Amino acid sequence: MTAEVDIYAFDAQNVEDLSDMIDANIGQDSLFHSTFGYYADGVSPETAKMPTDWLTRAVRYNPPEAPGVTAILPDVNDIALAKLVAWREKDIDWLESGIKSGILSLDLMRERSISMPPEQAFFSFSREV
Repeated sequence: MTAEVDIYAFDAQNVEDLSDMIDANIGQDSLFHSTFGYYADGVSPETAKMPTDWLTRAVRYNPPEAPGVTAILPDVNDIALAKLVAWREKDIDWLESGIKSGILSLDLMRERSISMPPEQAFFSFSREV
C-alpha cells in the first residue's frame, strides 16, 4: 500500500541525527527512491508514539543477507495506535484500509490504548467505522 519503509535505529547514539541522515540519503525523492521505487523514512521516539509495551509483541527478524542486522517488526495494531496519534492524511487512509480489510482489531487497539504514553492517550474508540 505504500512505498515507504520506516527505519528506527533505537540503539544508535544519536537517533535524531541518524533519522535525519536516513531521510537525506534514502528518503522520499532521493536517488535511492527513484532507482528502487521505495524509500526510507527515519523515525525516532519523537515521531512514532507507540504503546509503552509494544516491544513485547514485536517480531524480531535477522535477514540472512544482512549479518548483524535485526529487524524489529511491531504488531500492526501497535502501529495503528501510533498512526492515530500522528493523524496525518496518509495515516487516516492507512487506518481506514486496515479496518475495512480486517487487518486491524479495534478491540485490541482499545485494550492497548491504556499502554500509550500518558500525553498521547487522548483518543477514544468507537465501534462505528
